[in-house]
Order: sequence, then C-alpha cells, then structure tokens
Amino acid sequence: MLAYFISQRYYAHYLILSLPALVIIMGVSLSDIAKSDFARVFISIWVILFSCAIATTKTGTILRGIKGYIALSTGQAPDTPTQISKEILKKINPNETIYVYAYHPILYYLTGVNLPTQYFFSEHHLSSVHAESLGFKSVDEMDHILSQSPRYIIAGSDPEKVEFGSASQLLNDVLKKNYKLKNTYEWPERSGQILLYERN
Repeated sequence: MLAYFISQRYYAHYLILSLPALVIIMGVSLSDIAKSDFARVFISIWVILFSCAIATTKTGTILRGIKGYIALSTGQAPDTPTQISKEILKKINPNETIYVYAYHPILYYLTGVNLPTQYFFSEHHLSSVHAESLGFKSVDEMDHILSQSPRYIIAGSDPEKVEFGSASQLLNDVLKKNYKLKNTYEWPERSGQILLYERN
C-alpha cells in the first residue's frame, strides 16, 4: 500500500491486488480486539464488504471483470481491446502494422503485428519528458512511426486535442489526409471513446 501511494499512480488493479492481504491483516487485527465469535465474524464481513465497495465504486473494475467473463462464456469479446483486435484482424495483412496512440498497447499482442516503434507504451515516446530523457524528440519518433504507413491507428485520445504537442499535430495532419474513421468504441474507465482509423 505504501508503494501504491508513493508512486502516485492510482491504478485500480494495483489496489485490487493488495486487497486480499489487506482484508486478512485487518480481519485478524480486529478479531484480536473483539471478544466474541459473533463480533469477529461481524467485523470480518464488514471489512470484506468495505474493501469490495471501495474497488467497485472507484472504477467498477471488478464489475467489468464479471461482465467480461460472462461475455467470454457466450462467445463474445470480453473487453474493448479484444473487440478492436477482432475487427483489425479481419483485414490486416501479415506484413502490415498498426499504431496505438494513448491507449492500451496490448493491441500489439492481440493482433500479432510488428511494432512500428521500439516504445511499447505510447507515453514513452509521446511525452516530451520521457523522450528528452531518452535522447530524442517525440515528433521525430512520430514521423518515424507514420513513415511506415500503419494500416490502422487506434487513438485513446483525439489527436485534434493536440495533447502531446507537435507529435499529436503531426498525427492529426496525417489522419486527415490519409485515413478515415472506421469505428468508435466506448472507454468505460475514462468515460471517453477510442477511435479506430483505417488507411485509405
């Protein structure tokens, strides 16, 4: 838990991973204080319920997981990345690639393509802080990626917002010229949309 808060990266799955240990520690600690078996059971149940409530009300991660398992059992895509990858795999050729902009890089794995960049997480080449620390400019890396003419570009953030400065602007210009918006998907975690562009 200390690492969770010190890192200031408040991802729900980090918290969920620590919940079982926290529940056991809190349950044991509180049951030592309680004198009767009824009090111990009562406290333990409420510790578990409270922990689950924190996880589900913060992001709904557990509920989305349950929904995903149900979808999987009925032959449907369990989550948005799987939905997107299935649509991409219908048309993409083995020698083609995709580019994932400000979204989950697991799409590279799900589609099995070769990455157009050596930076698996897009933030590592889009963020000027990361790029400068690694000795390059984010716009140069974006130019290198787009020079490979990815068949599909998946955007978790609208490039028109120019979130990452000149790199986003370059991407936006190329999208307007050489790509068409093929589909949009809901992004429940961020109450936004994922944009799927296909090369003309």
